[in-house]
Amino acid sequence: ASTTVQSVSLHRSYTQGTIAPYHHYRFTALETRGGNDKPTSPGIEEFGLMKLGEGFRASVGHYGRPCKVIDSSSSDDKAVVSVDGATMTMSLPYKGGARFDAWYVKTSQMDDSQAQDAVRFTLEGSEDGREWEVVGSSTSIGYYTEAVLTHQKVDVPLGRGESLVLSARLSSTHILNFSILALAFSSSLFGTVFLAVAGRHVWCKASVQAVFVSQWFLRATAAALLYREELSIETHHH
Repeated sequence: ASTTVQSVSLHRSYTQGTIAPYHHYRFTALETRGGNDKPTSPGIEEFGLMKLGEGFRASVGHYGRPCKVIDSSSSDDKAVVSVDGATMTMSLPYKGGARFDAWYVKTSQMDDSQAQDAVRFTLEGSEDGREWEVVGSSTSIGYYTEAVLTHQKVDVPLGRGESLVLSARLSSTHILNFSILALAFSSSLFGTVFLAVAGRHVWCKASVQAVFVSQWFLRATAAALLYREELSIETHHH
């Protein structure tokens, strides 16, 4: 199957989450566990959105409105869910104000339906139900301040009615390397300039040495952690 790569800006992901609130969300299966790259059904029981406060615990029965896809037959205050081929669409009764940190899919509850499970898929959001923006994928990797959506196969649970949670946030290692360490380096340089202006040349020299030595050590450590993380992702997807 061909690979489509897209990116979603995550420059504020560690404070606000990454999936914006929309009136409509749709899940589309790209490939099934059985190898069918032209699915005729979504290959899931349901999908939904989650916030960080929920702790990404897929076993929890209630995720909090509007996080869970629910039947709209008994109340006007519930999401409307429709299925068209490989796509499942969730239309919410209102648009929330907070962003979402993760989303989940639940496998079909039908016996012996593992071959129809979606293992490559996308999540899209829309305001009007006509123009859609890709906001999630079965797989993604962090690149600087963006999440690259790679749409590769993910290990979907074999159990029936089980949930798989997909985080939309950058990993802590990624944030450490590209945000926190960069901020610490800039702050340290300002302190060094202040010492130079104040005429504390000995302290300034010591500060410069300390800044670069500490940054080298921290960056090397973060790079090693990122490399290990990427290796685990590659092993996981192959």
